[in-house]
Amino acid sequence: MVKLFDVIELITDISETTVKMGGRGTVVHCYPNELYEVEFPSEDEDVLNLLTLAADKFIVVWQVETRTWVSL
Repeated sequence: MVKLFDVIELITDISETTVKMGGRGTVVHCYPNELYEVEFPSEDEDVLNLLTLAADKFIVVWQVETRTWVSL
């Protein structure tokens, strides 16, 4: 289950954005319908991309609850 502040990694490119497969972001809001607001830093880290994503677009790679990296 995805939790607030988990770190995720995209498993697909997100069209019409600069966010690509392999990009990592932080979950900043969890909606009740299994959609998640995720913040992605830009390459220069000055700009943030904020996207609403379904859980099938990413995997969790760091769990805030256990403070551990998830082995794949």
